[in-house]
Amino acid sequence: MARSGDLSSQVRAGVQAKVRELLPGIVREEVERYLDSIFGGGSVASKPRKKVARRKK
Repeated sequence: MARSGDLSSQVRAGVQAKVRELLPGIVREEVERYLDSIFGGGSVASKPRKKVARRKK
């Protein structure tokens, strides 16, 4: 019978490996989406800019 600590370590290592596999793609997509929203990108619809009331002189 496997000890609880061994199983815990195996699950943790498996989850960690999967997260490390997926994370670069997620970060890449989010950075691309963010840059498109700032500089105007092709495929991602950007939010309209909020109008700021200016002070009268």
